[in-house]
Amino acid sequence: MTPAAVAELLEGEAKKYLDKLALALPPNLVLGTLVHIGSPWSAICQAAEDQNADMIVIGSHGYSGIDKLIGTTAAKVVNHAKQSVLVVRAPEKI
Repeated sequence: MTPAAVAELLEGEAKKYLDKLALALPPNLVLGTLVHIGSPWSAICQAAEDQNADMIVIGSHGYSGIDKLIGTTAAKVVNHAKQSVLVVRAPEKI
């Protein structure tokens, strides 16, 4: 397979997976699913612009190790997005 064919296959599989997950949510909560190829933070910012989003909500695992040096996806979205960004932290595991 060519690299482009692999990317297309992965994009299609990701779309099917997200569509399946969306079916488990209330119908009025999900407008649709999107899959973009690219660096995660850049693709998220671009999708928010393309969709004319008012806000980006993104999860964060917190900073540790190398993340402090290079930044996490959430940090890069916060620093580059034109929209407001709400970062939601996962609950602490007990």
